[in-house]
Amino acid sequence: MSAFLRFLQIALLYVLAFLMAVAYHPIVVSASRNAGLETGTLLSRYILILFVILFIVSITRMPRVKPTLLLESIFWLFIILLFSLFVSAIYNNQEMFSSLRSIAIIIASILVGWTVNLSYRQFSLFLIIFSLTALFSGLSQVFTNIGGFVIEDQYLADSKNSLGAMLATAELVFLYLSINLRHKSFRWLSLVCAVIGLAVIVTIRARAALLAVLIVAGFFIYNISKNKRTTVFTFIIVALIFSALLLVPSDLRQYLYDSIFSGAQGVDVSSGRIGVYKIALSYLSQNLMLGNVENYNNLPWIHNYLLLNVYEYGVLFSWPILCLYFYLLIHSIKYLIRTKVGYPFIGYTVVLVPYVISLLEPTFPFGPGTVTISNFILLGMAERALYLRKTV
Repeated sequence: MSAFLRFLQIALLYVLAFLMAVAYHPIVVSASRNAGLETGTLLSRYILILFVILFIVSITRMPRVKPTLLLESIFWLFIILLFSLFVSAIYNNQEMFSSLRSIAIIIASILVGWTVNLSYRQFSLFLIIFSLTALFSGLSQVFTNIGGFVIEDQYLADSKNSLGAMLATAELVFLYLSINLRHKSFRWLSLVCAVIGLAVIVTIRARAALLAVLIVAGFFIYNISKNKRTTVFTFIIVALIFSALLLVPSDLRQYLYDSIFSGAQGVDVSSGRIGVYKIALSYLSQNLMLGNVENYNNLPWIHNYLLLNVYEYGVLFSWPILCLYFYLLIHSIKYLIRTKVGYPFIGYTVVLVPYVISLLEPTFPFGPGTVTISNFILLGMAERALYLRKTV
């Protein structure tokens, strides 16, 4: 029975990795819009059902030892639940429940990762399925909706922020594959995929995802440069990137500049978000404790996860969400620095992607929906690897 549950868990993990990434393929997105869906895709409910089944199977395989990260996260989830009930009862505000759902999904993802025991080959296959499917969906978006290197006033890629987050995660996965795969030809192929993925992110104008890739990859490259085995390889990669930027035609360089720095519909580079930030900060200067919990002020969605939560619930009610946010972030950075760059610890790197995006988007790092499941599953796997290394 135990062998069957392990097989079922791994099989569900593979299918989930594929469905999460292919959900943002233009054919799936187009069919979803034609079906009248305003959020998510036709695959969203099936992905969630599949994840629930995977979670239940994982609970049956839960060892006696529970990681501190998981226990601490559950504690903060319970506190956020209490605050959600209080805000709903006193202020008739149910918005915090949506945050509660997203946070519950990522904590369940950490649990799944903690219980999965993958061999090198199985772990490689999981990473390859997710990253290649995300790259395929991204390329399809470019060919279907954009068709060329043209900067438009409107963003043409469907669900580009969610797809961008997955592509950014895939970029880090490709970098890990380029270092850790045993076959040299596969390592170079992974590097080529990383370059293509970066071009896709620029083309669909997922600028928050691009920033995440640059920051996290830079930190990652700095971290691995301390390892003599990878120093030369890292130097070659950086040299090739800078050489390519110098050799590309001027019109392509202009395209890259416009893609990153041109705002939508003629507004500033932030597409009007800085103005919203200023309004929110001005409002908070007079309502810091309660924020907008009573829904007195109608303000467009704030594209910054931290500022949005403080604005919506004030310091008085947002602090548990912020505590969990910083706890997971600090924990990941601490062990990213302490551990090596091998497969088992990739979770400490990829989890930083949604954190960087959260500075420019409202729903990250705990969403939207199932977009960041893979990041936190890998974080759970990293926690398992860290525990085994400490105890073996």
